[in-house]
Amino acid sequence: MNELRAGDRAIRATFATSYQQLQTERHGAAATRVFDLLGLFDGADLGTDTVAALADLPAERAWQLLELLADVRLLQIHQPGRYRMHHLARLFARERAATRGPDAAQAVRRVLRHFLATARRAVRLLNPHPEWPAAFGPIAPVHAGSRLAGPQAAREWADAEAPNPVAVVRQAAETGDDDLTIGLASSFSHLMLDRGRWDQVRQIRRVAAHVVQRGGDPPHPAVVWADLGVPVPSRVHLAAAPRVLAPDKASLG
Repeated sequence: MNELRAGDRAIRATFATSYQQLQTERHGAAATRVFDLLGLFDGADLGTDTVAALADLPAERAWQLLELLADVRLLQIHQPGRYRMHHLARLFARERAATRGPDAAQAVRRVLRHFLATARRAVRLLNPHPEWPAAFGPIAPVHAGSRLAGPQAAREWADAEAPNPVAVVRQAAETGDDDLTIGLASSFSHLMLDRGRWDQVRQIRRVAAHVVQRGGDPPHPAVVWADLGVPVPSRVHLAAAPRVLAPDKASLG
């Protein structure tokens, strides 16, 4: 941030102007807190439930503050209920979050456990047998996660959050909480496999393998190696799939 410039104006000064403007608005103090905490989340985009968990707010209140942040152009709305933060805005927010002390650390803890609880719920809705993919990780995940009404809601959640699982698992690994990381990796690996998102599955498994190699609880290697044993189609296989699966015209008579 110290080095970046846009024309003659410092990038930091640009964001600082919007930030200061926000502070003068009604609910500005609450909105600036949410903005600061958003800088701590490594995912590509954010749903309202994610922000509610991050900031420990009701979903309706989180939505109101997100809309206020979008109004002053500190956030971008890329589809209804989903928000993105420009990477430079994220840098500015992360600088601000450093002043939040314990609130910042607790926010990261909450949002990671929000993803764990919701991913577990989605796995159980989509594939109740076997149960084990959703059984690993902290016994009490602290956060209740998003409500999912049924299998279709689970699929929609998995698809909406598809840009985030790899970043979420990596962020958990960076906290040093191996149990949480393996829980997230196990649930998200199965979810992304179910949704046909092969690249995410591979990347999640790589992070999980790194975690078990650095040590930790004895059950973790068994979970990761079991996941690694589930085949993921390669691009070559996927390209060949239509030819393999399509019936031969001659065989149809």
